[in-house]
Amino acid sequence: MRAALVMAVLCPALLAGCAAAPTLAATPPVGHAELQLVGDWTGAVDERGDGVTDMTVTAAAGDGNDFDGELTFHADGAESTEDVHAEMTPHGHLVAEIGEDASIEVHIVDPKTLAYCFIRYGTDFVYSCGRLVRQP
Repeated sequence: MRAALVMAVLCPALLAGCAAAPTLAATPPVGHAELQLVGDWTGAVDERGDGVTDMTVTAAAGDGNDFDGELTFHADGAESTEDVHAEMTPHGHLVAEIGEDASIEVHIVDPKTLAYCFIRYGTDFVYSCGRLVRQP
């Protein structure tokens, strides 16, 4: 009986607090103009010795969708540095072709961390994923 009384009092109070949630305005994914990618980012090679060790973003378009910079990567024991032009996808991924036989896709984890996957095509195929950290 006591439980029924408690439920009779609590249920209407709980239901009153269950009004429909307000509709939130759609927000763009992280990675557009609200995050400044310009600057220096560093990473480490993986257990095979492959990966991106440095990325410097030198310029960004005003809309935050196009970026220019330089990328240093290790693949098959050799270090290479290439100029890159990257574009932001609508889902907040930074995508760039590197030279004629490589590409990188970068996902923004937070304002100081980027997750990436680097791919070099051809007979000496390399696939390496890792993290880049913003440098002060």
